[in-house]
Amino acid sequence: ATKVMFGDLSVYVPTGDPSAVAASLAPRLKSVRGARIGILDNSKEFADLVLQGAAEVLEREHGAVVRFWRKSYLGIPSPFTKEMAAECDAVINGVGHEVLDPLAARDAVELENLGVPTVTITSTAFAALGQVTGEGAGHLSLPIVVVPHPVGDRDENAVRRRGEEIATDCARILTTPVDQLSREFEGKRYPLPRAVMPR
Repeated sequence: ATKVMFGDLSVYVPTGDPSAVAASLAPRLKSVRGARIGILDNSKEFADLVLQGAAEVLEREHGAVVRFWRKSYLGIPSPFTKEMAAECDAVINGVGHEVLDPLAARDAVELENLGVPTVTITSTAFAALGQVTGEGAGHLSLPIVVVPHPVGDRDENAVRRRGEEIATDCARILTTPVDQLSREFEGKRYPLPRAVMPR
């Protein structure tokens, strides 16, 4: 977070430092088949179901080797960053769907800076916030995959299907060359859900 002073008041801005130097994404994988894909669960309600759905498709249809990590609380930076960088070829991170969403993007930034390609999953309501957070840390094209907001549902299978539906796109992003991803994600406009559209 960036500390900004307003008189005697300290305000910490979670989206990062506007003077951050532009950073490049980590090199992508040639294939997810046989790759060690880490799943970083930010512990937000329903995140586990979305990520399980994505993981099942990545294993079944793409031949990935998946392992889960789970934060104890979504409002803290990941304590697993260095461990995951050492043990994973790529990381899928999420699910950002509330006001602490910037930390999901910040976790992805830390991994990208360590040379680990990532995909961050967030809901439509918070995708733009995740994007701004990445930009504030110097990553102008942080890859974000969007699921509908609200993420939750009484039907757990419906929530799991949200992850199943984005798994192939996650695999694509983890294997697309950096220059192509930069063109796709830099300045991308994320649609807002109707409930948060300006009137």
